Amino acid sequence: MSVTTPISWQEFLELEDAPGKRELLDGELIEWPPAKTTHKEIAKRFLVLLQTVVPLSRVWFETGYQMTKGWLQPDLSVTWPEQLRECFARRTGSA
Repeated sequence: MSVTTPISWQEFLELEDAPGKRELLDGELIEWPPAKTTHKEIAKRFLVLLQTVVPLSRVWFETGYQMTKGWLQPDLSVTWPEQLRECFARRTGSA
């Protein structure tokens, strides 16, 4: 079992870019290696299925979300019309 040192939102923003995916949840930095081809193919199939029932403008692929307790970047997400554009701000804070 490893022990992680919590990091702040500001420290998360200042991390250098690296391959793979990073999320921050309750101060814990979660890192994954780049996804394998099979994983991407499955995500793409879900994207195609979602687009048959949800308008394309509401389906997002690997979009990051700043949450109260951190930053999450799901493979796929669906947004609702009332969600603010700020939900899609990149780590740098630009829209």
